[in-house]
Amino acid sequence: MSERSQEALIARLESSLAKLRAAVESMPADRAIAVPLSGGWSVLQIVEHLAMVEERSLGRMKTAEQGSGDPSRDVEIVAFATDRTSKRQAPEGLHPQGRFSSLDRALAAVTAGRGETITFCRTHSPAELAALVTRHPLFGTLARSSKVIGENG
Repeated sequence: MSERSQEALIARLESSLAKLRAAVESMPADRAIAVPLSGGWSVLQIVEHLAMVEERSLGRMKTAEQGSGDPSRDVEIVAFATDRTSKRQAPEGLHPQGRFSSLDRALAAVTAGRGETITFCRTHSPAELAALVTRHPLFGTLARSSKVIGENG
């Protein structure tokens, strides 16, 4: 990973958090807890899920080993993760549990977790980030940093 890629990773993490905040910050509480008639999760449940994913991802980064993932899979994995044309079921361990009493509290948890992720990325060199690999239950061995930014090199 180059210094430029590290900056792009951090910018993407900051930008996606800003987009989430802009989308939900002024949402009325009754709308945040409303479950769609067609099924699925409320906005509060989605944000809780995002907080859980952030925590799990950061935990995996902190416990990742040095090695090399399969960079040819990175583009495929990012495409899968960002494709919203078909509904996917989150693993049971990432289903909302009602941890937060309000959207503000759930958003604060996502913000705190993302802040820790950004700090982790800033306090490790590009070479250290590029060498992190972890085992994902669905995708196998992953290069953590390139998975996040969709970079394949």
